[in-house]
Amino acid sequence: MSEIVLDDVRKLSVEERLKLIEGIWGTITVEDTEIPLSAEDQVKLSRRYEDYLQTPDEGSSWEEVKARIQARNDTVIHMSRFAAAPLGGNK
Repeated sequence: MSEIVLDDVRKLSVEERLKLIEGIWGTITVEDTEIPLSAEDQVKLSRRYEDYLQTPDEGSSWEEVKARIQARNDTVIHMSRFAAAPLGGNK
């Protein structure tokens, strides 16, 4: 395996780094292996599952969570366009 030099990665553009991440992630997701949880994560998941069993009607459905995320992303995209606009309008 060739050595990856972090300084070389930093020289890549953001778009190139994102493509690199996608490529690396693709190699992980195609493998049929389980990613082990730490003991701390296992405790958190167990506690959250027990909380869910105690009060299954609390919380949000996936549809509600997804809608909130999309609304937040739409706001961020809108704000970034606004922030990129030149001050003072057209001259």
